[in-house]
Amino acid sequence: MALHHGPLTERLLPRGPWRWAGIVGWSALPFVRILVFGLLGAAAGLAPDVGTLVNSHMSGAILNAYVIAVALLGTGILAKQLETLGALGGGEAARWTRHNRSIVVPLVLAVGLTFLNGASQVQEFGTQAVSGAPQVFGIDFLLTLLFRIPQATALYSTAIALLAVAELGRHPPPGTFPEDRSLGLGAVGELLTTVLFGYVAIFIPVLLFGTSGNVLAPRVGEFLLIVGVLALGLAAILVAAWSMHRRLVAERARQVGAARARYAVAYRGALAGSEQGAGTALETARLLLEGAESIHEWPFNDRTLRVVGLLLTGVITGIVLRVAILTLGI
Repeated sequence: MALHHGPLTERLLPRGPWRWAGIVGWSALPFVRILVFGLLGAAAGLAPDVGTLVNSHMSGAILNAYVIAVALLGTGILAKQLETLGALGGGEAARWTRHNRSIVVPLVLAVGLTFLNGASQVQEFGTQAVSGAPQVFGIDFLLTLLFRIPQATALYSTAIALLAVAELGRHPPPGTFPEDRSLGLGAVGELLTTVLFGYVAIFIPVLLFGTSGNVLAPRVGEFLLIVGVLALGLAAILVAAWSMHRRLVAERARQVGAARARYAVAYRGALAGSEQGAGTALETARLLLEGAESIHEWPFNDRTLRVVGLLLTGVITGIVLRVAILTLGI
């Protein structure tokens, strides 16, 4: 992919073998941030020592580092899949996929997320402490902004991906049966699987440990909020793919109806025994019916369907475990 065509993080990451170094370095920024904040904050009297500030924010730094790594890896994969998606059929989804190259929107989202972090700091330290040490919180704002960029870019790319899928669902499938049981929408299934995998990969640790990083912390309200956000994301994926699902179901019903009609004619001919080769015609009609029934109702091939099943199982397992921890206190 050309450098100037990718999403924001893909433009900023180095090319070739240095790409992994860039991902590791970007993922380490939350730890740099809490160390700098600890040093400056302790000097400004926000805490008795550096260790107090660093330890109180370490779980958040670990979670942010993990999310950054997932976001950077997922955004790169998603960018390539979006380019493929934009070329499907008559290029109906291209009007959305080209927006994935935007720089402004991810930056605005990153700034917004950083301001939310600033609001939580005001709640944690108080307005007087924040206004009394503007240089500390100003530097912290800039460092936080740097590692919010991958998270915001991933969020934006995911939104673009779902909008592109929804747009494709408004048009007839680009492929035909029997050449392709997913009617040319296998690339859509791969993209949705990437979105779902990244979403689940980010939310499972948050679901289990919460934003506090303490698995035993009895924060029922926080847990319900996380489950609510997770449910909204899964609902967004479902809504984006729903029109496409209905088109696949309609095409499958049409093909199955035609095959059943042929099977009925062949069956009656074989039952009456009035035609030569009736058995061969019946077997052919049966195979045609089985083929029509194999058309997918969702834009996933067999492999991606299994992956989706495993991901959703992981979500349910995470919710059950967290409920057990909250209920039993184990």
